[in-house]
Amino acid sequence: AGSGYWASRLAIQGISVAAFDSGQWQQTITVEDTDGSLETKTIPNHFPVAKGNEDAVTDFTERSLLLVMPPSEQESDMGFQTLRRYRGNTVIFVGEWPDRMHSLFSSTLPHGPVA
Repeated sequence: AGSGYWASRLAIQGISVAAFDSGQWQQTITVEDTDGSLETKTIPNHFPVAKGNEDAVTDFTERSLLLVMPPSEQESDMGFQTLRRYRGNTVIFVGEWPDRMHSLFSSTLPHGPVA
């Protein structure tokens, strides 16, 4: 869930959201100003995000699962393990598709509509 940006967008639309993140992502970014100097900025929190891992989905079988840019398989198998534990009916995945970052993950998905 990172900073909770996507969760905040859903909540604004009246959707009940439970957001979890391992907390391992960087909440700061370095940007280059117009003069070429580098500046470190903190990414703001947009929604309350609870600390959790792939096991958190086991408590939410009646909800849709939204995975936004899970780590690549070279970094972690979090996306794959989350999908294996999820027992609901709807998976929404935002990220590279299937032959890019997440071939193991995408091979786990049942064949269905892909946009």
